[in-house]
Amino acid sequence: VLPTCTCGADRQTLIHLVAYCPDLIDQRTQLIRTAGSTNLREILANKDKAVLAAEWLLSTRVLAYFNTAMEIAAIDTQQWAPFQEL
Repeated sequence: VLPTCTCGADRQTLIHLVAYCPDLIDQRTQLIRTAGSTNLREILANKDKAVLAAEWLLSTRVLAYFNTAMEIAAIDTQQWAPFQEL
């Protein structure tokens, strides 16, 4: 994982992604609309809004190391069964 952002910024921090990254303008608009605020402190201080922000961050797929976990979580496992004992 590189510390630089895909937009070319030196550091890919939470504040950069939520407030400044030009690659996420459209997604950020959706976060602001959903959370009802542009204030990151306010969003993270409120449990429901923080959950929205976390879901938003995952949905951007910017953090590549979470992509595999999200793909696994999306798999329908209802038909799965435990291994049979040998």
